[in-house]
Amino acid sequence: LMANKVEAHDRIYVHDTNRASSTRMLQEGLEYTKLALSSVPHTHAVASRIYETRMKIYNDLNDIHLMTVSFGMAIKAALSHYGDIGHHPLISELHCMYGSLVAEHGGQKNINLGIKNLEKSRKLASRIMGAKHPILSTYASELARVYLMSGDTRAALEHYQQALLLIQSSVGLHSLEASNLYYEMAKIKQMH
Repeated sequence: LMANKVEAHDRIYVHDTNRASSTRMLQEGLEYTKLALSSVPHTHAVASRIYETRMKIYNDLNDIHLMTVSFGMAIKAALSHYGDIGHHPLISELHCMYGSLVAEHGGQKNINLGIKNLEKSRKLASRIMGAKHPILSTYASELARVYLMSGDTRAALEHYQQALLLIQSSVGLHSLEASNLYYEMAKIKQMH
């Protein structure tokens, strides 16, 4: 059923590049996630990933309320599947994604909510995978990016430096990741 639907719509969207087409595609994405949710128990980790997709789609549709609802459903499904203590990397990943997305909507309230979720994500990941795990550099970089959005260049620089230390200890001094972090820190230094 879904394969036939994809094939028919692919022909419609291939040459349609206007903004309305983008919105229709996002709406189609929501329909497909609805179909996918109908075949998966809402307490399964797969449902969490489906809600994660819905969260991203609602973000792109600029619907912060339904994005937040999808985040809550994703967390609920993951907790149901992995246990109520939430000691799983997926929980951390969901908080990171939501924190990044909500902060992009701007305004101090959303930025603060983003920072809160990103901090929670980083702390949880540190407990689960250890304080030196390379994924923590991603979470520190996201925190830096959001602090920079808020205008707090000092906190942004501090978090980029933390990310750099984690990358250097795990990947090495001469990595592409380290180069990108140096670039971000140089941009901040140019502001002062």
